[in-house]
Amino acid sequence: MVLHWQGGDHTALKLKMNTVGKHRWTVPEDTLTLVRELARLMPDRQIARLLNRAGKPTGRGNGWTQARICSFRSHHGIAVHRASEWAERGKITLEAAAQIMDVSVMTALRMARLGIIKGRQVCYGAPWAFKTADIPAYRTRNAPQRPLTADPAQRALIFNDIESEHYDGWLLGHRSLATTTLYAQVSTAVIGRTASPFDQLHMEITPSG
Repeated sequence: MVLHWQGGDHTALKLKMNTVGKHRWTVPEDTLTLVRELARLMPDRQIARLLNRAGKPTGRGNGWTQARICSFRSHHGIAVHRASEWAERGKITLEAAAQIMDVSVMTALRMARLGIIKGRQVCYGAPWAFKTADIPAYRTRNAPQRPLTADPAQRALIFNDIESEHYDGWLLGHRSLATTTLYAQVSTAVIGRTASPFDQLHMEITPSG
C-alpha cells in the first residue's frame, strides 16, 4: 500500500493481509490440528469438553459445544468419530492395555508416562492410545521364565533394572532416579554391615532320654 500526500510525497506501507479463507475470527492452527487428531479418538461432545478445559476458545472467544465442534468439523472437512476407528487403526485404550498386561489402570498409566510401554497422548486430558501389537509383545518379553511355586494361584511381580528403580522411586517419593539410586546404595551398605540378632544366638541340642 502506498500513501500519496498532497505535497507530492509518497509513503509505502506494508500490511499483513489475511489469506483466502482467513479472517480475524479464524481459529488458530494449533487448535485446528488438535481437533483433527481428537476427532479420531473421541466424539464431538468429549472434544468440546477437552478444549474448554484446555482454555482453547472458538475464534470469537466463546466456549465450545457439541454443535460448534460439529459445525467446525464440517467446515474443515474433518470426518466424524466412529466407535470402530480404534480397532480399524490397530489402537487400544489405556484400560484395554492394562487388562492385557493384567495390571491396574494407574500402573499402566505410570508405565506409559515413564516410557516403559509405548503410547501416545495427543494433549493433556486426551485418551492414551497404544498399538495393539505392542502390549502383548511387552507382556511376552517380561513374562516370568518359570513359576516360583507349584501353586498356579501365586504370581510373581517381575521388574527389570530400570523398572525396579522407578518402582523404588514411587515408594520412596523421589522425583529423580539419581536420588533413588543414592538412597539404595546407602541402604545396601548399611544393611550389609548390620548383624542379624540370630547370629548371636548359641543353640545347643540335647539328646532326649
